[in-house]
Amino acid sequence: MNMATILKPFQQNAVDAAVESFLQTASLLNDSATDQDRRNAIAYNGCMLIEAPTGAGKTLIAGHIAEQLSAKLPVVWMWFAPLKGLINQSETVIRAEFPRLNVRDARNDRDVENISGGSVYALTWASIAASNEDSRKIRQDSESSPSIDKFLLTARRLGFFVGVVIDEAHHGFVNAQQALTVYREVIDPDFAIMITATPDDKDVERFRKAVGLEELRHISISRQECVRAGIVKKGVRAIAFFPDEEESMSDVADMELAALRHGVNTNAMLGKKLLEEGIDLVPLLLVQVDSSEGSIDSARRALIDLGVPEAAIAVHTAAEPDPDLLAIAGDESVQVLIFKMAVALGFDAPRAFALVSLRRVRDANFGVQIVGRIVRVDKRLQGRIMPDELNYGYVALANYDSQSGLVLAAEKINSIVSDLEGAAPSIRVTPVIVGSGSMRVDIADEHGGLSLFPDSTNQSFFAGVVHDVGNGQLIAHKDQQKLFEISAINPESAVNFADRTDRFVVRSGQSINVNEMRQYNILAEYGGFSLLKEVTKFSAINDAAENIAAFANFTPEILGSAMRRTVKIKGREIEIFSGDSRTTDERVALNMRDIYDASNECLFSDGYIDSRELKKALLKRLRLEFERAGWENSDNSKFIADSLALILAQYPKLLRDARKKWFRANKGFESAAVLPETLVSEETLMPSSKNIYGRIPSDLNNDELAFAELLDNDTSGLVKGWLRNKDRTDWAAGVIDTELPTVYYPDFAVFINGRASRDSVILVEVKGGHILNAPDTVVKARMRHMEYGKVIMVSRQNDKWYVAENDANGERNVLNTRFRLELLKGW
Repeated sequence: MNMATILKPFQQNAVDAAVESFLQTASLLNDSATDQDRRNAIAYNGCMLIEAPTGAGKTLIAGHIAEQLSAKLPVVWMWFAPLKGLINQSETVIRAEFPRLNVRDARNDRDVENISGGSVYALTWASIAASNEDSRKIRQDSESSPSIDKFLLTARRLGFFVGVVIDEAHHGFVNAQQALTVYREVIDPDFAIMITATPDDKDVERFRKAVGLEELRHISISRQECVRAGIVKKGVRAIAFFPDEEESMSDVADMELAALRHGVNTNAMLGKKLLEEGIDLVPLLLVQVDSSEGSIDSARRALIDLGVPEAAIAVHTAAEPDPDLLAIAGDESVQVLIFKMAVALGFDAPRAFALVSLRRVRDANFGVQIVGRIVRVDKRLQGRIMPDELNYGYVALANYDSQSGLVLAAEKINSIVSDLEGAAPSIRVTPVIVGSGSMRVDIADEHGGLSLFPDSTNQSFFAGVVHDVGNGQLIAHKDQQKLFEISAINPESAVNFADRTDRFVVRSGQSINVNEMRQYNILAEYGGFSLLKEVTKFSAINDAAENIAAFANFTPEILGSAMRRTVKIKGREIEIFSGDSRTTDERVALNMRDIYDASNECLFSDGYIDSRELKKALLKRLRLEFERAGWENSDNSKFIADSLALILAQYPKLLRDARKKWFRANKGFESAAVLPETLVSEETLMPSSKNIYGRIPSDLNNDELAFAELLDNDTSGLVKGWLRNKDRTDWAAGVIDTELPTVYYPDFAVFINGRASRDSVILVEVKGGHILNAPDTVVKARMRHMEYGKVIMVSRQNDKWYVAENDANGERNVLNTRFRLELLKGW
């Protein structure tokens, strides 16, 4: 038979002070001459908030307050648990700890004739305020019992007070208007005891305002008080793992495995210490996973690999704690409990010393709940002098950022100032007497857009393609296959085009006469001229995978890296309450899921070569290299696959360089179409001294216009001429990207006197600072045309021009060189 817990002195002081306060409230209620007097008395004196860390015995204190007050006054109690699955736990605690309270069933036992002081109904807010079966049964009359509404009304008429105990339940109903209405209009309690482990909780303040309370009396218990009493561990040591910046591949270390391994080792150490002390207790390791699919199975497999017997692992997946979960606390055949969210609230397992969190815990309130699961001291350990290791709780975090949530939680817990150092009057309680002849007494201590194909036929514009139908007429037609590129959308004005297949938007059914457009003739010396465009030898594509694999440079160093399976990481351990910290070095397995993700990113990066065939060719090549090296595992397919993934993840440039070599070996050039004889525009174009049509095109952005003016302003004779190298036209100079087989069209083709390239041409790309380091911009900065040489990329910053070049790693663009026109000659 369970024996009731003997209260610690500070707990008894809290109980005595609260009972005395509520007795004063009862006296005010009995003396109330009007209903308003009663409401005033309750608004200022009827609610007690007990703030204390998890493990302080808040539920114990609240129950003793209810029990002792019921011994002096006729009180019927509503005990609200935060979750339905915790109702049974609440009832079990009440029966075991408070024998003078009578637990009754709110669904079936509402017989007023048998009502007695100390009757307790364990509920949730949903059970009386939601539209569900429980609420319907409780809120409606039955053949044997009145509704809970009538029951409480009758109890009041018979002289009973109504009290409520709210165990963290303000979190669950403060935003539910129906629950608030039931609280105010149906329960309308004379005494309310609220329990919380989160001081200064905004939910508490919202609750106070919502139910019409003017003030909350406070009983505050500090963590230090609980530590001195031996019911709460003196600290929590939390370790978080993070990459070692000096170690390559540290960023793909298996941090989850590191945290799990640390938790398992810690739990084993604690079990050994308990055995050495002769304490018959099996410590429980809690493992919190995220809500992603497969997270529980993944954690279970890892735990088994770490040596935990499968039969010793329990799993909880219900939406809230249930009887099976609560039974785990006493089932010492269970060494590890894997859970998601529910155990964070209301799960009492004092034998839990350690917790592994594989999800983020950045929120302080949730951090409080996590800490609360491991700070209780089991009764078998209370009052004993133990090794220091057994005086702490332990948390291992797979995500370094999560540590902040625990530190914030510790600050929040430490912010509770204990007012229970002496007798009850030292407790911070603020009785307020408000009634006829209002008098208030305060007692406190010093701690005080346009659619391509519009659905509506009323749309007057549509996107289409220009077609020459003869007689100088261009007609717009819808052509779905050609609508993926629209260079100008301007439904109010005429067409913007440079040749007779340019994309545009015009008024539906409108015809445009070419003769109405302004035409500017090309300078005679450029008439009949063609630029050179790079092309891919598509006949080689069929052998692309095999050839790229052959170009891969598997050096001895790279092959050796395939043997790597572990990596060094850092662990930062902090005692969350004192702030003491230290950093350790750890070795952990590489996270092969991340390794494969990184390698697949390399394999699938272009979408041009069949990645499956490429992977097959690379595996074949790697197996051959291992055979040549005499490696024992060269016939192990999984080993080869893992090795390839490791190589590509560690050397992402390997495949890129192989592609470059193959593309470079399989690209050529040919003459583009002859340059158009005229530059056509619907508007008058500004003159240009160097443009080969004598005009500045209208489609230049601000930076491109500024660069055109820079070329026009050359007085040295360096710039002979320039033209807009219009994107995706058949006459423009295209460059084949040697990393991806796509055609790139730099903004300008410039003719430079004395330049040692075909036709003295250089291609120029102009980039604004806002996209200078976009991935494709970084690639374009290293492009080279086979005949025109390296493309020069320029960028204007604060009216000064710079050359944009890759940094040493080829990962970013830097502006280290001021651009001068003379660079165009030798670049």
